[in-house]
Amino acid sequence: MSAHIVEQLKAYLSPEVVGRIALLFGEQVPKTQKAIAEVIPSLIGGLVQMIQTPEGAQRLSELLRDGQYPTSLLSEIPQSVQEEMKARGLIKHGRSLLRHILGGQQRADRVVNEIARSSGIRNFSSLSLTSLLAPWTLALLQREAGGISPLALTGYLASQKSALLSLLPASLVGLLGIGQIAASVPATPVPMTTNAATTENTLLKRFGLPVLFIGFILAVFALYAPFGNLQPTKPIARTLASAPHFAASSTQTEQVTLPDGVRLDLMTGSINYAVSQFLASTETTPPKTFVFDNLNFEFGNTTLTPESKKTVQDLVAILKAYPHTTVALEGHTDNMGSVLRNKALSLERANAINNQLVAAGIAASRIVRTQGFGPGKPISDNTTEEGRAKNRRLELVVVKK
Repeated sequence: MSAHIVEQLKAYLSPEVVGRIALLFGEQVPKTQKAIAEVIPSLIGGLVQMIQTPEGAQRLSELLRDGQYPTSLLSEIPQSVQEEMKARGLIKHGRSLLRHILGGQQRADRVVNEIARSSGIRNFSSLSLTSLLAPWTLALLQREAGGISPLALTGYLASQKSALLSLLPASLVGLLGIGQIAASVPATPVPMTTNAATTENTLLKRFGLPVLFIGFILAVFALYAPFGNLQPTKPIARTLASAPHFAASSTQTEQVTLPDGVRLDLMTGSINYAVSQFLASTETTPPKTFVFDNLNFEFGNTTLTPESKKTVQDLVAILKAYPHTTVALEGHTDNMGSVLRNKALSLERANAINNQLVAAGIAASRIVRTQGFGPGKPISDNTTEEGRAKNRRLELVVVKK
């Protein structure tokens, strides 16, 4: 029998690679090693959760189909970490995967926070590490499952779930719901000698899938109930108080009525809230610069992730409500890699948003310029991953109200 998928993925992460990852995030090697030992089974646990329902298995299949994770990605792990630009691309893409793999944003936040607490690395490093390993995990899953069909994925992951309990700390077992899965749906046929097992077998024979579905709903409820009436936890990015381009500084929303009567529900710390307040105010004058938040691109291109599109849509509504406003778009990177490539990349991202605005009905003449400064205008220290993350940003400059 082949090694468990968790052990297979760990085998790709040699001490040299772990050392590079630790350097990438500015963490100690032993702490990074401990975090990796928890991240990998957590990701596999999330995938096991997905295949507990036909709908989840179908979503996983679509995730693999749309992402196109080649097996060659596994052999490129050392180079991906060594080449900072490539590693950052994986991290950005991986962030968009976590809410799918780990069962929603709330659970993903809790898992990442717990890994940070348990291993001793920073929350930001835990988020980046989990995001970095997510695409590799999907590449290995696709290879081992022998395809991306829901049937192939379900069959393979079902054979892996029983061993997960021994690979995860108890706190993560509870967060991921692995305990309920392992107890209620055994991976391989076993003699059912206990009364509970016999009762379960009888129920399944009599009622079939409805019982499984109800059990799944009850398990999810049981997972969330102890945390207090499903109150949302503080998002992971909230720990980055000095990195506003990753997330809004507040989780509260406020309804903003624009001059043309359009109403938007905006996060009170977001770029769009700040822009709308600035344009409505008569006390301040342009130019004024705003850093985009909740704005990410798909892996390896300039296509916005689905969750980022609302940021652009709300900005379009605001600019339409203030038809005399003109703006500029300025892209920035950190200092890793070629200066020329960084300048080109920062300009490409600025142009991508420019094209989105124009396609949505904003006159091209109202966007007076798009510029890519590369690493030329840092706002933080480039010697740490956290500082580099702040420097990789896109800015909107209101030139005229």
